Amino acid sequence: MSFIKCGAWVAVVGLVWGGTMVGCSSESSTLPVDHPDSGERPDGGAVPDGSPDHPDSGERPDGGPVPEPDGGSRPECTTADTSGCSYDHATATCVADKCSLGQCMADYGNCNGRAEDGCEQPLLSDVAHCGQCGNVCPSDNGRASCAKGTCDIACDPGYRKKDGHCVSAQTVSAGVDYTCSIKPNGTVSCWGENTRGRATPPENVPFIDVTAGASDHTCGIRTDGTAACWGSNEDKESTIPVSLRERTFLEIEPGLRITCGLLDTTELVCWGLTSELTASYPPPALLSFGTGYTQISVGVDYVCALDASQHVKCAGNNLYKKGSGHSDALFASVAAGWNHTCGLHLDGSIECWGDNQWKQLDAPKGTGFKEVSNRGNFSCARSENGSVTCWGYDKNGRTSPTPGVYRQVSAGGNHACGMLVSGQITCWGDTVR
Repeated sequence: MSFIKCGAWVAVVGLVWGGTMVGCSSESSTLPVDHPDSGERPDGGAVPDGSPDHPDSGERPDGGPVPEPDGGSRPECTTADTSGCSYDHATATCVADKCSLGQCMADYGNCNGRAEDGCEQPLLSDVAHCGQCGNVCPSDNGRASCAKGTCDIACDPGYRKKDGHCVSAQTVSAGVDYTCSIKPNGTVSCWGENTRGRATPPENVPFIDVTAGASDHTCGIRTDGTAACWGSNEDKESTIPVSLRERTFLEIEPGLRITCGLLDTTELVCWGLTSELTASYPPPALLSFGTGYTQISVGVDYVCALDASQHVKCAGNNLYKKGSGHSDALFASVAAGWNHTCGLHLDGSIECWGDNQWKQLDAPKGTGFKEVSNRGNFSCARSENGSVTCWGYDKNGRTSPTPGVYRQVSAGGNHACGMLVSGQITCWGDTVR
């Protein structure tokens, strides 16, 4: 075989197509009439449609198939057949003849937003995507973990867990004529009137929470989650029931002659003079209100709690409707006192109900409050900017807080205390307490 250059094109000499020798002419660069793409027969007539010699017939004159034009492609899938599509941990769908990512399998997510690697992210154990894409488990002041799609945190020394976060265990609690606080090393310090030993905590025992009572006893939670109380014990209010001594407490609060605790199973339990909380006779030594509670607060002779739907439930003395006078709104927290109660709504606004002899119900207007506290006949609240506002019975300046930026506030019986962001404790009202 040889090649001849003719003008602008090259012909292959010796190649026979359709029985005719292909040649070339220096005078023309057009296709020979017997070329299969010319659309003409050698005698000058048109090649009829369907003829093997027609360029669109799909066959060559020698009987072989004509190759498909470049750029042709077959569908990747159909709506009825996606067997050719595959994604990790996900189903596949077909959209416009193209494979498309379908639904992720349970416990996996497409967290990077790319379809080519499917649902690449396991959601059961990754602290950056715990339970769902982008749900980062809090890790400030502790070690975060994710188990079965739920965040948890182990707090560093000097911090305690609250609402899934680690907050400073250095707190202050104002009672009636005395105050207790947790020091940076976790031990409890109390000062003021030490009636019946209420201001004498266990020595060298670290706590993560402490609450000074409405009367003569104090309670706290140790670092292992177990509870302890000290002070008055006439009605066994300071004696942790045997069945609860190894249990884990989330909260514990002393009232006048009762004590109530919230267990890690969300059960609300009370002991002491339980006749103040129930009409049952004889009253049980250990009273259970069942499970499903998220926060509790014990007043002088009644207890209030938030249920799982964030509604307030109260039991005990209902004088002045201090247990039942609230709205049906949703609450973030509740604070029971002497004869009035206050609650913090989800939007940060405050609602109070019960006795209003000293304008205890005249809570500040607006939203953005982060905490409300109540023990006697006045209340205090901390706003999101750290400022503190108090209202109610103003004897000895108990509703006139020291100016400053606070990270916590506690209203007692005759005085109030707060912890500044620096960690310093300051008190007002009957400050000798």
